Amino acid sequence: MGRTVVIVDRSKTMRKILTDMVLANLNDVTALGATDESEVSALLAQHDCHLVIYNWDMASTDFIALAARLKSHPGGGIPLLFLFSSGNMQNLDEAAAKGIPRESMVRLQVEELIDGINRLCNPLTMRKSKRYSIAGANAKIFQADHCFYASLVNVSIGGMLCDLEYSPDYRWALPTDIAIAFQKDGKTVEAERIASTVSRLHVSESNPDHTPALLRVAFRFIAVPEEARQVLTEVFKQADKEESLALQG
Repeated sequence: MGRTVVIVDRSKTMRKILTDMVLANLNDVTALGATDESEVSALLAQHDCHLVIYNWDMASTDFIALAARLKSHPGGGIPLLFLFSSGNMQNLDEAAAKGIPRESMVRLQVEELIDGINRLCNPLTMRKSKRYSIAGANAKIFQADHCFYASLVNVSIGGMLCDLEYSPDYRWALPTDIAIAFQKDGKTVEAERIASTVSRLHVSESNPDHTPALLRVAFRFIAVPEEARQVLTEVFKQADKEESLALQG
């Protein structure tokens, strides 16, 4: 799952430096820039953001109100990470006195910044739905007049991860319809007509000439018809039941 962070600093140069630090070390992050609290609010209204990074050196009294808004943001709140330069570390106590938890404060160093992002905005804890690995499941991906076949790695109500042979006919920027086939009680059941788009991919196997052979692709479900949702729900219930029995020994 990709992460979107907002970097807040009045200095364009400083925002660029912080953005470069983040993107050089985290390959699943999109970084947005804001100069003040009002721009942060505008970005939150336009994007699904997961973390706000705030440079304490430019802190104003408005950051307290911003922290409160982030805490009550729909969907469980958005964490706020405060950066402190080595020259103003004495402000840590001041920040703590104003209600900022210590785990939300890091020094302006690459290692501490990346650690803070991963601690407050961990991809695993961000997941809003459980992933299921279903033996024998596969998917057909329809795009225009083409049909592509994929082996399912895992699936949730919000998306799927699959292995897909590379094809020059696939248009990565275009949405697709997906049908996922499961084996249930000796029969094949399908969750069909799931509108989807690619959210992430990487080459897992290459040909001898270094061209891609096999891709691991993450799809985000845009729209799941009710019939497909019912199929997925039943399959997930069965998987949970089998997992519970296995854990019981």
